[in-house]
Order: sequence, then C-alpha cells, then structure tokens
Amino acid sequence: MAIEIIDIPQGTEIWKAERQKYIGSSDCAAILNKSPWKTAQILFLEKTAGFVENTEDKEWLFAKGREAEIIGREFYEKETGKKFTPNILRNSDFPYAQASTDGMAEDGELLEVKLLGTNDYIELLFNNKVPEKYIPQLNFLMMVGEKEFITFIGVNEKKEVAYFKYPRDNFFIENMDLKCKEFWAKVINNNWNLGE
Repeated sequence: MAIEIIDIPQGTEIWKAERQKYIGSSDCAAILNKSPWKTAQILFLEKTAGFVENTEDKEWLFAKGREAEIIGREFYEKETGKKFTPNILRNSDFPYAQASTDGMAEDGELLEVKLLGTNDYIELLFNNKVPEKYIPQLNFLMMVGEKEFITFIGVNEKKEVAYFKYPRDNFFIENMDLKCKEFWAKVINNNWNLGE
C-alpha cells in the first residue's frame, strides 16, 4: 500500500498520454454502465485504439466544468481556511488506477467539484443527495486515495455552491475494483471478449 502523488499538470498533453495507461476516476462510471455519456465499449476503444469522440460540441460544457471547479474550490477554501491543490494519485494496491482530484489539502481531504443542473443541485443542497452518475467516480477517488469520505461540491448555473461529505462505500468499492480489473485485462490483451 503506497500512495504516490504525481506532479503532472492536469489537461496537458503529457497528462492525456498518461491517462491512456490507466483507468481514471471518470472512466469507472462507463465500466459500471452508470455513465450517461460513454459506454464501456467506447472506453475500451479509447484505451486500445486511441479512439476519440468528436468533442467540439462539448467544449463549451468542458469550459463550464473547469470554471465550476475553480468556483467550488475557492468557495470551499474560504469555508475551511484550507488550501486545496488539484493532483494525480496512484496506489500500488490498484496498479491499473490513476485518480485526478479537483483538490487535495495538506491533511489529505479530497474534493470533487461538478457543475450541476437545477434538480441535481437542489437534491444536493436540501437532501445531501449526490447524482448517481458520480458515485463511481467518488468511490474510485476514495479507493485510490484510501479515504473514508470525499467532499462533493456542486456548482449551479448561478454559481451558487452546495457541498456534502460523501462517505466511502466498501461494498461498492470491492465490486468496482473487480469490474475494473476485468475491464483492464481486456485492454491489456486487446480483447473485448476476454473472460466471456
């Protein structure tokens, strides 16, 4: 069990190249069939054949997401008096995994920030409910980072912020680890039908 913090600026070409060598926290929803944006088969093609979806129409959404990360992180820093730095984590217990965080404090607290639609934001604000599509990512980050909770921050279109300390789900993580290992074996062997 050894956690390593990787010093590669997120969003750079080097970072993108490194992402190809691992399952990332945003990949696991596709592997678990929980992603509204991507299937496991598309992810397999990305990892094995360098397949890239046309993202031109999504660029505005990515830009809004990056803006939300900054807003959410700065808000939470003011709330807590702590400094959070985006980073990349690897863990020798999970050699297939690489987790990009939206922020990590000196005490180890992790942040994940998302731009949320109105309904998701209201559910987070009033009911501490995290959208189901993000639960794999949060548990993946806690798995790699060996954390008992992660602070999930939602930012809405009005740039209002809500947050919740989402607890670790060990049963979910055990199943996710198994599914990720099965998926990664397919990638390593370049065989989608492996094990079926």
